[in-house]
Amino acid sequence: MLYLRTKSGVEVDLVIERPGRSHVLVEIKSANRIHDNDLSALLGFSKDFKKPELFCWCNEHTGRISKGVTILPWAEGIKEVGL
Repeated sequence: MLYLRTKSGVEVDLVIERPGRSHVLVEIKSANRIHDNDLSALLGFSKDFKKPELFCWCNEHTGRISKGVTILPWAEGIKEVGL
């Protein structure tokens, strides 16, 4: 696992490499509600990977998908990616 940050300070919190499978990119937020603009860095970085799985782990109570990003409560997200 690693994270990425550009020179301008834009970052994605986790990049998970899985042999023979697509990368997982994770944005971690402490918010109780995620808005589309919270996903902009994650969506920007996704263009640099071949079909990555995109997640936002946060404090929302139920999972949902927005702009192709799976938004999950953090504990559920950890299980979802197999950590």
